[in-house]
Amino acid sequence: MTSEKQKILVVTRDISYVGGTEKFIEEYILYLAYNKKPIIYLYETDGHNAFDNPKIYEKLIKSGIKIYKSKNPCNNFWNPENAHHLSEIIKIEKINIVHTFLFNPDFTIYSIINGLSNTRHLLQTQYKDLNLSPNQKNNMLNLKKLPQTQKNFTWVSSKLCDFSVALEENTPLWKLRKKIIDNELELLVSSQTDIIHVVSKKAQQKWLQMNKNVRLSPCCSIGKKDIIQINNTIQKTTSTPQKGLIFCTISRLVEEKGLGLLIKSFQTHNKSHPDDKLIIGGTGPLEKKLKKLAKNSKNINFIGKLTRSQVINTLSNSHVFVLLSESEGFPLTIQEAMACSLPILATNVGGILDLVQPNCGKLIKPNDKEMVIKKLSWYSNPQNRKKIIKMGKESKKRIHKYYLKENVIEKIFFSYFCNISNPQNE
Repeated sequence: MTSEKQKILVVTRDISYVGGTEKFIEEYILYLAYNKKPIIYLYETDGHNAFDNPKIYEKLIKSGIKIYKSKNPCNNFWNPENAHHLSEIIKIEKINIVHTFLFNPDFTIYSIINGLSNTRHLLQTQYKDLNLSPNQKNNMLNLKKLPQTQKNFTWVSSKLCDFSVALEENTPLWKLRKKIIDNELELLVSSQTDIIHVVSKKAQQKWLQMNKNVRLSPCCSIGKKDIIQINNTIQKTTSTPQKGLIFCTISRLVEEKGLGLLIKSFQTHNKSHPDDKLIIGGTGPLEKKLKKLAKNSKNINFIGKLTRSQVINTLSNSHVFVLLSESEGFPLTIQEAMACSLPILATNVGGILDLVQPNCGKLIKPNDKEMVIKKLSWYSNPQNRKKIIKMGKESKKRIHKYYLKENVIEKIFFSYFCNISNPQNE
């Protein structure tokens, strides 16, 4: 297998977005650029640096990755102008492998393979309820002249959650869009994909119903260098804390992370455990609302946006990591917390079910305030201190043994060139 002649096109929405998915994509293509030496291209379907994170692009360009900007930045799940632009890039650059992340890029490649005019007809006849934007409708007018693209590449798709699209707005229209995409359009897309990588066993079961070539490849972001940094940074010992526990959560401050539930639960918990503290790291649209909710709680501290080193420092000075998300893929913050020897309290969603085993922490159902309070109290019980220290040690062992990013990246890269007849048994 020679990777020097391979041309890999990675397609995502906007890599400047500060999230676990984008972090994994960044680290994935940088690893390939430095260690495998293929020719790598990046195309963003939804926008370019919309989240003002120019350092990502500087690193990618410095490593030799060629970046293409979409012709018409748009966060609708399909833009025919961008699809045509992408099809031209695939032809001109003679791309061997197209690797898509997230549904918008998935559907864009689907439309290129099946023909843009055919896709337009499909959306305008069978899926009128998707309520395409005026820009999309206008862009569809001239599609009759565009020929169907001959597929001369391997199409690989990474599914980073056990669903296709998130519910970005809690409205009837968005609920309908999500239902159609998750249950109908995803079947069309996945049935034509050559290789599918998923992050959890639950997701694997779902996608095996649509495609036989499904591989379990969690998006791990902790590597060997990170382990060294963590080991050099951690200052706390495994001794039992003398007074109170520090609970910590680090995430985007958005609705689906369950931060309002965490604050309310901790406020109740704090009445009977007044020495415990809660640290909340991260920024987001709910920041003002959450701070207002916590304004009378002296033991809840918001510490804002954190660098990777600051994340590790914060975790190293905490005792329990908490994440109460309503949905997740394979969360980076839990990986970081486990690598820092923290026990976990989290919801049993997405890849968390695979990541956090009973000897590493406690899992609960989403939106269950009573159970959150109960588990916070369990961790705060002095009789359980030795147990939670042991959980932390097991967390670190699990990351080292199963979830180092180098191993996962090698597995994904190898899949480009290897057709396994029964890959679900890997």
